[in-house]
Amino acid sequence: MNQIERQIDSYLRHLTIERGLAKNSLLAYRRDLTRYNAWLQAISISEYSQITELLVREFSQSLVSERGLAATSVARILAAVRGFHRFLLVEGKTELDVSAVVKPPKAARRLPKAISISEIEALLKAAGPEPDDIAGAAGDLIRVRDRAVLELLYATGARVSELTNLDLDDEID
Repeated sequence: MNQIERQIDSYLRHLTIERGLAKNSLLAYRRDLTRYNAWLQAISISEYSQITELLVREFSQSLVSERGLAATSVARILAAVRGFHRFLLVEGKTELDVSAVVKPPKAARRLPKAISISEIEALLKAAGPEPDDIAGAAGDLIRVRDRAVLELLYATGARVSELTNLDLDDEID
C-alpha cells in the first residue's frame, strides 16, 4: 500500500466517523479515489507531495477525453478528489491544496420537456371535475382544488415553487 492509498483510507475513515456519510456515498468516494490513485500510479506518482495542480487538471481532462464521462460524473469525481486534497491540507500532510483552483466542467443545462395537449387534458380530467360540473364540485372539494392548481400552473407557466408561495393577499401588478 503506497502513501496515497494510506491517506485515502484515512480520509474515508474521516468521512465515516466524523462526517457520518452514508454507505453509498462512501462507496462512491472510494471508487472515485481509487480511480484517481490508479491514474496517479500509471504516471508513476506514489506520494501526495508529488501531486501538482497541473496533474489534477490533467486527471480531470482525462476523465472527459479518455473515458468520455459526462460533466456531471466528472464533477462528482472531482468533488471526491478536492475533498481528499482539502483533508491532506487540514491534516497538515501538505502545505497547499493543489486541487483548490481546479473547477469541474459545467454541466449542460437542459430545458424541461413540455407535455402534449392530450396529456394535459388527461391530467386535468383525472385531477377533478370540470369547472361547470356543479354536482361534481360540491362532492369533492379537494379534487376541485387540485384541478384549479393544475389549470393555474398550465395557464401561467408558473413553477410549483412559485405556486406554493402565492398568498391570497398578493396584489396583481
